[in-house]
Amino acid sequence: MNNSAKRVLDILGLIASSETPLTASEIGKELSIPKSSVFDIVNILSERGYITTVSPYGKAYRIGISAYRTGMAFVRRDGLFNSAHPILRNLSDATGETCYLAVEADGKIVYLDKAESSAPIRSSLNVGSQNGMHCTGLGKALLAAYPEERAISAIGKNPERHTENTLCDLPSIMAELEKTRERGYAIDNGEDNTFLRCVAAPVRDADGNAVAAISVTMLESNFRREHVTDVVRKLTEAALAISHINGYIGNNLY
Repeated sequence: MNNSAKRVLDILGLIASSETPLTASEIGKELSIPKSSVFDIVNILSERGYITTVSPYGKAYRIGISAYRTGMAFVRRDGLFNSAHPILRNLSDATGETCYLAVEADGKIVYLDKAESSAPIRSSLNVGSQNGMHCTGLGKALLAAYPEERAISAIGKNPERHTENTLCDLPSIMAELEKTRERGYAIDNGEDNTFLRCVAAPVRDADGNAVAAISVTMLESNFRREHVTDVVRKLTEAALAISHINGYIGNNLY
């Protein structure tokens, strides 16, 4: 890739993933790019609306409206998103919990859509954000559906520990994936966030490949047997419904 083009994409990606606006100095330091080059690039991105300046932070930058429009163009044209969105919304309404749709990209979960519950305290991850495969219900739902070699590759050599419940060694993760296949859905037992629990299931395409996953995320206090049993039934029905719309003819997710 052309070095200048790579720098543009690296800067845009860094700003998009940052929780707070970044100055040119911070961008240059993080990416090891000369400050003068950073200024040239951010000026162009700012002119085109892909980033915007934030005055309370001085000359700092955050993601702009043009980047949002570019992302939404993908979403509007993505058949998976369009078929899943109303089902995800119905699942959230039926369970009273926040639901997510995610896909894998380069060994990470990327949140593609969410349907938030109306509860005052709830999970609220940003669409477009990334997370680990090994520590999320969404990730484990996909890993359990992958061939073993692909699953091991996606897990990586050094899975990060997010909480004391995170499984970080390969044998433990692979054993959990086997349990996932046996029960028919994945569980995040506070492995990414101590206060949250999650159940998730894969979405399959016409060829039977696991191409996405959906989840229901709840507070630890809501993770009761009777509630989870009802949620899991509705979750798997929703995952199969999305799969069937996308051409899958089977009746089992694993």
